[in-house]
Formats: sequence, C-alpha cells, structure tokens
Amino acid sequence: MSGTGKPSVHPAAQQIARLYHEHAAVWHELRDTSLFERPWLDAFRAALPVEGAARILDLGCGSGLPVAAEMIVRGHRITGLDAAPAIVASARARFPAQEWRVGDMRVPALHGPFDGIIAWHSFSTCPR
Repeated sequence: MSGTGKPSVHPAAQQIARLYHEHAAVWHELRDTSLFERPWLDAFRAALPVEGAARILDLGCGSGLPVAAEMIVRGHRITGLDAAPAIVASARARFPAQEWRVGDMRVPALHGPFDGIIAWHSFSTCPR
C-alpha cells in the first residue's frame, strides 16, 4: 500500500501495461484467434453456477479476441479489465454492448457480483 491507502502499482506492472498499450496493434495482429482454448472455455462455461447468460469478469481481457468473443457469442455478459488503454479501446470498438475498463487486474475496483472470472494468458504478465 502507498501512503494514500491505495495499492501501489509495481514498476514492472506499469512497464508491462505501457508496452501492451504502445504495441496494441501489433499484439492484436499476432494474437492467435483460432480458439484453441475452446475445450477449456467449454469446461469453464459448464462450471458456471447459472444457466443462460452469466456475468463474467475477464481479467487481462486484451482486445476481447478470441476469449471474450466466444463468451459473448454464447450469450454471456462480459466485464473486461486490462491495464492497456489502447487494447481496452479496441475491445470497446469491437463489442460496444459489453463493459470494458482500464485497470490493474491485481486490484480490480469493479462492482460484482460475477458468475465467473476468467484470466486467460494474463497472470503470466503479472509481476510476483
């Protein structure tokens, strides 16, 4: 915690967010969108505590492709959180009916409840 009572942001986390922000277009272009994640996403969906439209928090959501997009197609409502403003802007442009926020996934300041939380490929970018 900082002296203001707010969580301090680790310098490495700031650098990672800055890199994703600065290179958002390249990241999106190189991101595999073949949805090789489908078996895991199907298992996640099967474990959701509600039938039909679930409210899902996507930590480190990136551009929303392909993970959030798959959940949206299945009728779920997404709240995406990512530290890179340019990437969040890209998700907003693609899926304007969903909620997209800029923030640190390690200290999310979001209003729940959520029926499920997904963090696909995002924990690997968090400093210890």
